[in-house]
Amino acid sequence: MTNLITSTKNVSLTGDQKVDGLFSGTAWDGTITYAFPTFSTSYSYAGEKDWGFSAISSQQQSFALFFMEQSYGNTANDGFSVEGFTNANFQAGSAETASVRFAQSWMPPTAWAYYPDTPEAGGDVWFGTSYAGTEVDLRFPEFGNYAGHTLVHELGHALGLKHAHEPIYFDNSTVVPSAYDSLEYTVMTYRTFVGDDTTSGYKYEHDGAPQSFMMLDIAALQEMYGADYTTNSGNTVYKWNPNQGITYVNGVAAITPDANRIFATIWDGGGIDTYDLSAYTTNLTIDLRAGGYSVFSQGQLADLGGGPNNGYARGNIFNALLYHNNVASLIENVQAGSGDDTIVGNEANNTLWGNAGNDSLSGGTGVDTLIGGTGNDTYFVDNAADVVTENASEGTDTVRATASYTLGANVENLTFIGTGAFSGIGNGLANTITGGASTDTLLGGAGNDTLDGGAGADTLLGGAGDDTYIVDNASDSVTENASEG
Repeated sequence: MTNLITSTKNVSLTGDQKVDGLFSGTAWDGTITYAFPTFSTSYSYAGEKDWGFSAISSQQQSFALFFMEQSYGNTANDGFSVEGFTNANFQAGSAETASVRFAQSWMPPTAWAYYPDTPEAGGDVWFGTSYAGTEVDLRFPEFGNYAGHTLVHELGHALGLKHAHEPIYFDNSTVVPSAYDSLEYTVMTYRTFVGDDTTSGYKYEHDGAPQSFMMLDIAALQEMYGADYTTNSGNTVYKWNPNQGITYVNGVAAITPDANRIFATIWDGGGIDTYDLSAYTTNLTIDLRAGGYSVFSQGQLADLGGGPNNGYARGNIFNALLYHNNVASLIENVQAGSGDDTIVGNEANNTLWGNAGNDSLSGGTGVDTLIGGTGNDTYFVDNAADVVTENASEGTDTVRATASYTLGANVENLTFIGTGAFSGIGNGLANTITGGASTDTLLGGAGNDTLDGGAGADTLLGGAGDDTYIVDNASDSVTENASEG
């Protein structure tokens, strides 16, 4: 393309409408250079430069660098940069020939940017100045405000992303499905929430915009430029607290918004990683699955001004999608707080700490370690190798299993919730073990146990102790040895 030092490439559709709905059709092919011109003469084409040209503010430059360059700022920032979650390579270039250039002009009513395939202007980002001096002054981007959202949105265009809600006829008529067309999934839509219109402007509160590229943006940019698994590839800890909206990475602040709001997506390159919510006393809802989202505190949810979740974002933190089914980017572990928490794992080998409170822990597929802590905890187990850890006197706990299972120490109850035959084995406590609809074998062990095989011809072995058997089938078999109670 004329005056473009970096060549461009065509981007093919993947068949996934959620991702395809963001492709403009072209991307940069090679090192992406950037610049912040200070003179209108750096531009060879007429238009914006001729209408009140000015350089962008230092705050805009810093914000742009945060989202482009992995090397900018401290290492906590890395995973939120395009260079950090894709294989794109950014490099400072000249004001005359850089691939992506940022400047201000009177011409745009808000802001606009050109896709990589536009001759001469390709990749250029222009911010309007009509908002100067107002609450939404584009010169002062912050994490979560309109100016910050605008900059990330326009950078997305300059890298090859189109609007989620808007087809490009003859190039890409695909739009993001309506269930995903909101700021919770992409910064590239005009819809603040699912079901919003595209003509009346964003509805979010002053600091209620996304604080990062969101999961569909990350997925689309990775399809265009590849996925980077070297960023945060060690054992990374992501931590939040209820008093600030700050996202900490390995103890260092990465995202520091003005308000106490958390609204971002995490991409992680690998390692054994942890979401640390141990400072919270609220009832957490944590979902580690790819594309899932977690709620730490209702008070930290962004107010979107409408939508299906009583007007609020459905989560505080969203998980990136898997790139080509590679599970390396999953988060493995959770440290919960002191509330009654609900934690759902993923296909990795998860370690989930419920800590205090009556927690519900579900590891998902994988060999998981579930540690409830104090309180009456419920464990969902789908693998006989899952480990449930409870200390003495930490409450009355229950395992709900879809596979045969043996209770570990200090867990009282076992209930089968799967299908087919089940083998359930108790411990030295007074266990209540409940089977399912098939032919089950239940062994109470020591303690005063209650065994209920459910429907089916079951085998019930109480072991030592004063045991109770619930029999509802004439073919049920109850076995007790002499002197066992």
